[in-house]
Amino acid sequence: MKTYAASVRPPTLIERKQESVREAIGASASRLFREKGFHAATIDDIAKAAGIGRRTFFRYFETKEDVVLWKFDQFARHVVTLITARPAREPSLVALQRALTEASEFYNQEPAEALALLKLTEATPSLYAQQLLQQDRWKGWFAEALRKRTRASARSVLPELVAAVGLEATAIAVRRWVNAPGSDLSDQIAGCFAGLRKVLVVKP
Repeated sequence: MKTYAASVRPPTLIERKQESVREAIGASASRLFREKGFHAATIDDIAKAAGIGRRTFFRYFETKEDVVLWKFDQFARHVVTLITARPAREPSLVALQRALTEASEFYNQEPAEALALLKLTEATPSLYAQQLLQQDRWKGWFAEALRKRTRASARSVLPELVAAVGLEATAIAVRRWVNAPGSDLSDQIAGCFAGLRKVLVVKP
C-alpha cells in the first residue's frame, strides 16, 4: 500500500531509506496478519519476513498495533496535504470532502489489503480502541489544516466542527464500504456527505 508524506519537501536519502524499511515492515506485517491472524503473528515473524532484526523493528515501531495504525496515519497525513491545497474561498466542508475523496485512492490502490486491515482492526479490541484515539487525533490535524487554509481566528469553532462531522461521515462511509464488497469508497463518501448536508441544511 503506497504511503504519503504530509510535507512537500523532498525527502532526504536517509528519510527515503527509513521509509523503505517502514514499507517493508508494513507489507510483511499485513501479509502475516492476513495469513496467521493478528495475535498469532509475532514481532519476530514480522521482522524475519521483512529481512530485518528484532531490534531494528523496535527502532520503527513499538508494537504490532503501531504498524497497522501507521498505515492509517498515512491516509490522514495525505488528507491534511490535500486540504491545505484546496482554494481558500472553497467552503470548508466541501474542501474536506474533496480532500477525503481524493485521498480515498489510498485504499483503492490495494482494496483487498485495505479491507483486510480494516476488518482486522474492528475485530481486535486493542487495535479498535487505539484507532478511536487515532481518529480523535485526526480531528485536530484536519481542523488545524482547515483553520490555516481559511485563516480563521483562534476563537472560531468552525474548523473543529467541520473536522468532527466530516470525519464521522467518512467513518460511516468506510464502514459501509467494508460491508459492501465491490462498492466504491468515493461513492460512499459522497453519499454520506450528501446526507450530512441535509442534516446540517447547508449548501454544497
